[in-house]
Amino acid sequence: MRSAIIAAALSVAACTSNDSAPTRTLVTRPLTLGSPQNLLLDPFVGGELKGGWGHFRAGFDTGASAAMQRTFLSASPVGGAVSIETVPAGAVPSGASSVTVTAPFLGGPGTFHADVWLSATGAGGIALPFSSVASAVKIAITSPDATTSTALVASSPQSFGGREWVHFTTTPDLASLPNGGWMTITLARADTVWMLAAPEVTSSALASAAGGG
Repeated sequence: MRSAIIAAALSVAACTSNDSAPTRTLVTRPLTLGSPQNLLLDPFVGGELKGGWGHFRAGFDTGASAAMQRTFLSASPVGGAVSIETVPAGAVPSGASSVTVTAPFLGGPGTFHADVWLSATGAGGIALPFSSVASAVKIAITSPDATTSTALVASSPQSFGGREWVHFTTTPDLASLPNGGWMTITLARADTVWMLAAPEVTSSALASAAGGG
């Protein structure tokens, strides 16, 4: 069923030649980065989302929910004054050692590319060198039934605004995902505040349709 949703999106370019097709308008908002065909549906901004799609959820390994909080930085890998999400944004329950952040994405044809930027903050709000927390990070694209999982690959750390950021991407990109899946970020350091920027999943088929005509 989800593949039908992306198929509808792929029909946008053909709408002008088919009088029976509905007219669709691309929605854009300030402080939203990346591709307008992001299948995570602008997860850090919210708005007109339906059925829970595009909303990241976070939870500790104890089963308790973990709060997330939007913030804005003057310098980041995706520019200044744009939406950055921090987790956990509240008290850590006793016994918790890790936090997992997840969000679903729509499926369809084409190859799929996923990426997200990550940075870490320690006690007193001090930015941590990524090498000190790298072993605690696992980011993957997982099938809806969790039978397959593909890890995103980390790039070398880059410095922006006095802190290190690492770009995680699918390398290589994934084959067709007709049923969509999940972006899952597992952080085995509950004592660390993590910053996430510009999470994105895109399809080569959707990009071609949007740019083709």
